[in-house]
Amino acid sequence: PMLLRFPSWLPLVKKVRGETVLLTQLALVSVGMFIMAHAVLFRLHLPSRYSKHSLRIVLVLAAAIAITLLLDAIIQACQRLASPRIQGKPVLGRAIVTLVGIALILSPLGFHNFPKTNYEVGRKHGLYEFFAKQPNDILIASLSKEADFLPTFSGRSVLVSREYGIPYHTNYYNQFRNRAIDLIQAQYSPNLAEAKHFIRQYNIDFWLLDKEAFNPEYIADNRWIMQYQPVAAEAQARLKQAIFPAIVNVIDSCSVFETEEVVVLDTECLAITSNS
Repeated sequence: PMLLRFPSWLPLVKKVRGETVLLTQLALVSVGMFIMAHAVLFRLHLPSRYSKHSLRIVLVLAAAIAITLLLDAIIQACQRLASPRIQGKPVLGRAIVTLVGIALILSPLGFHNFPKTNYEVGRKHGLYEFFAKQPNDILIASLSKEADFLPTFSGRSVLVSREYGIPYHTNYYNQFRNRAIDLIQAQYSPNLAEAKHFIRQYNIDFWLLDKEAFNPEYIADNRWIMQYQPVAAEAQARLKQAIFPAIVNVIDSCSVFETEEVVVLDTECLAITSNS
């Protein structure tokens, strides 16, 4: 909008149609809904849903218009400066435009992740296929990042996962938090009876484990797990003292699926395993 105020400097401004006001309107509506969503938090979903994508669209289109106006102004200025005594000015203008165009086209190649869509990519295809073949009503317990992908790529339910841990409502999050704490306690308990009790309490069918889950650094580096205190710190302390969880002893006998990074345990097998 600021560039449109200088038609004498930017000749192409006169060609800009009134429909561009839609960009301003979209930006204002997005910001307004963003503020309103904060005022009635979570009743209108997440506030960023009303600004994150729409403002990207506004910025892209507005930037394209602004760049076009500026490049045209450069060409026009070079043409006005051209005279019998000053040769090559129009060529200079075109060269500048060409260089800018090349820079705009090639610059994204320098970014590792462009365009940034924020899409999550699931890479454990075999794991997703395994769970997809299981009954529809199974429930999976896991602290693994892969638990985030299972409802989408396998169509199966998980007890908890980081992706679903946003505290939309107090009652919802209290129940979610209790589940997460119980899972951490059961997974890292040196007493197998505690893991069995957890399975019965929540009717767990499968237990998905990261193979690195029993290193102290695994807990320390996981901000999601570390927010559940004191159970996270207690589990980490036991691992540092080489007090290994009881569930480690049943991995070989109860494993039903395994990759280099994860292993899936059948809880029916775990339930009939001796506590000793």
